[in-house]
Amino acid sequence: MDFKILFTPVKIGSMEVPNRFVVPPMGTNLANVDGTVSEEFTDYWEARARGG
Repeated sequence: MDFKILFTPVKIGSMEVPNRFVVPPMGTNLANVDGTVSEEFTDYWEARARGG
């Protein structure tokens, strides 16, 4: 299979996205009991942003 198109930019309205990868909505259950953002939740997204 050839996946080259996944790495090409795409326009969505006036916004250009650098590739066609998406992260679907998902639950992490890392929020505080009252629904606010927890330290663990921000650590999770920081790790994802770094990659790996």
